[in-house]
Amino acid sequence: MVSATRVSAKATEAPESQGTPEQGVSSQVGDSIPNPPTTSPSILTTLQNQLEVSKREVRIAEIKNRIRQAEAQRLAFEQSAALPIAPSTDAANTSGEHFPSLVLEISRELDSVSAEDVNDIYTGKFEPWNLIRLHSMRYYLCDNGSTSDVLSRNPLIYIASFVNYMYIYSRLFHKEHPDVCLAQNRFLALIVEKAQYYTWEICLQYAMRHHRHVRSGTIHDAAAWLDHPIELTDRYFSHLHILPPPSTRKRQRSDTAGTSASDTAGTSASDAAVCRKFNSQSGCTWRKCKWTHVCSICGDTGHARPACAQA
Repeated sequence: MVSATRVSAKATEAPESQGTPEQGVSSQVGDSIPNPPTTSPSILTTLQNQLEVSKREVRIAEIKNRIRQAEAQRLAFEQSAALPIAPSTDAANTSGEHFPSLVLEISRELDSVSAEDVNDIYTGKFEPWNLIRLHSMRYYLCDNGSTSDVLSRNPLIYIASFVNYMYIYSRLFHKEHPDVCLAQNRFLALIVEKAQYYTWEICLQYAMRHHRHVRSGTIHDAAAWLDHPIELTDRYFSHLHILPPPSTRKRQRSDTAGTSASDTAGTSASDAAVCRKFNSQSGCTWRKCKWTHVCSICGDTGHARPACAQA
């Protein structure tokens, strides 16, 4: 009786522990399929940072490429604007055949100035005492005298030469060094002012000394052109070199009749500067002569001294 009751209880409990077939299969499948992996937030952040860095590098490369293109365009524009190209200093290139086109153009504009002298100004090799080479009448002035003698004859000779120097420098460098062009103009104005009160000899010495000082550094230094130390100017422009006061006596006109050719040449009846060449046997044929073509004896413009009836 007792054993029968136990068997009945086991039979009743067995189905509850086993469950249904569908439930068994479901539990087995659930245990065999793994869960999908999850990405941690730190990995996503790293990938995003790397992407941003790559974008920045690409952007920087594009900007650098644009800068290189702009620089190439700038160089092409400057070359097309006829800026002078630095000439070679080799001996083979100093014959005048390989000078920059702008140097040759300036030489043609100034008939009496050679391309070599223009090129020397461009390269900074031009010597101050060679300024007479830039004068429009240098072949007429430099017949036998030295450079220093020619420049010391008259302030106007130096002034005209330095004006051409400033013109050449301005044509070559006015775009790069406009301040130097103004400084050179102020330097010449100082020399002209000093020449009104002091002897031209001392003014020329100071001008050459200052020009050599600027050239010893660089001719492109505007401050050097404008630098005139007071202790130096006082040493040159002192009371020892002041010009004497002009004479108040009127020059008496002498009677030119019967005087020698050496006494009458250079004066006329109108008291003007008379051309000696015109009053010579050969006569003057120079179209740009600045002297008066009149007879040095009677002042007549119709004949020269050799044909004068009063001779």
